[in-house]
Amino acid sequence: MISTRSMFVMACFLFGILFVTADTLASTTTPTDFYMLVIRSDCWDTFFKNFDLFNISCLKATISKGLGYALILGSCFVKVPQIIKIIQVNNVKDLSPLSVYQEILANVIITMWHLINGSPFSSYGETVIVSFGALVIAGMIWYYDWPGMLHVNIVIGAIAILAHYAYKTPLESSDILLFVGNVVFAASRFTQIIKTIQTQSVESLALITLLMNFAGTVSRVFTASQEVKSVTFFFFTCFNAFLNTFILGQYFYYSKNKASKVAVPDSKKATSTPSSAKKSESKKSK
Repeated sequence: MISTRSMFVMACFLFGILFVTADTLASTTTPTDFYMLVIRSDCWDTFFKNFDLFNISCLKATISKGLGYALILGSCFVKVPQIIKIIQVNNVKDLSPLSVYQEILANVIITMWHLINGSPFSSYGETVIVSFGALVIAGMIWYYDWPGMLHVNIVIGAIAILAHYAYKTPLESSDILLFVGNVVFAASRFTQIIKTIQTQSVESLALITLLMNFAGTVSRVFTASQEVKSVTFFFFTCFNAFLNTFILGQYFYYSKNKASKVAVPDSKKATSTPSSAKKSESKKSK
């Protein structure tokens, strides 16, 4: 059962990210650029004045924008199943703290790159929101396995300092941020992959979160090809989609192994039952 305190924390978390999303949308979206948030002004004329409903360029742009906002909406809930899973199993033994720190840092750096380059919010909004979820999970890791105040201060201080200096990066050098951020994000996935191999367990991992990560990065491959003019960003988006696919495969592999291990003792009991029955019958006949 989930306690009232846990429900309150998750409610505050969801309210916070929804507030941030609404505020950012209000500051980055102009009514003259898009109709209904997803249709460009020129495509509006193409669709509804010229009745060219199958214009490839406008269809791609509209679908990409719609997917972007769908990803933002989904990202509000992507970490919730993982948070609930931790509360249910009451441990974080299968989660890598380093992986969570790396994910937060990578998301912060990539967000700064988008802000510096003036990318539309629909192309990176879920990165901002997922960062809040990762922060909550980091806090839960500290709650269940307290690493000490020095450790916590170093992590928070390092992320804050790097975020500050990342935002100060000149526009002409901002591609370095994109490269570093995506390398750190890929490292966070590698760290979790290694952790799962070491523990050979996925008890603390939430399948729904893994599925949403997989679907989100695969969808982002399409939106990145349409909205962000960067080969580096597109390459790392594809690579991260592959890593999320691998982690999802690990979940099913180790879940299957656990099920087979549980089934072995039952089979042994079943095979030993006839022999024990024969022994008891022979004792009775004597």
